[in-house]
Amino acid sequence: MGISPTSHPSGPRLPRTALGWWAAAVGIVAAAGVVVSAATGNAAVYTLAFLFALVSGVLGFLAMFRSRSEATYFLPRTPVGRWTVGLFAAGFVLLFLRLAPTAFAAAFAAVATGLLSMLRYGERSLLVLVLMLLPAVFLLYFFLGEFVFPH
Repeated sequence: MGISPTSHPSGPRLPRTALGWWAAAVGIVAAAGVVVSAATGNAAVYTLAFLFALVSGVLGFLAMFRSRSEATYFLPRTPVGRWTVGLFAAGFVLLFLRLAPTAFAAAFAAVATGLLSMLRYGERSLLVLVLMLLPAVFLLYFFLGEFVFPH
């Protein structure tokens, strides 16, 4: 029994597909953007780097799905995937109603249900993937921003 190109003894690696290589390249550009923005103090580069990080995450997940020959859809196919979309939409509405703490709670509940739908129920929806990664990247953006651009 050998090691397949998409698995590793310590866990799955980035699949060796064109999408996988693009995900790695975009991820390297995102990391370089964070380093450059920290060195120069340019907040626009920092923001652009995190947009690249979001794109890298989406490409990485799509590469993983493609390497397993799994079909991907735009809309969710499972009830838990639909809950992810609903919780994110509720958080978005609550944010505009100026109920920020509950809006963030709903957005992070969307992350939890998105992870549950993908890991437990096999959801392969692009919408669930993006709505799951968006709050996670948003949190990382603000958390690292406190260190990169101190007050």
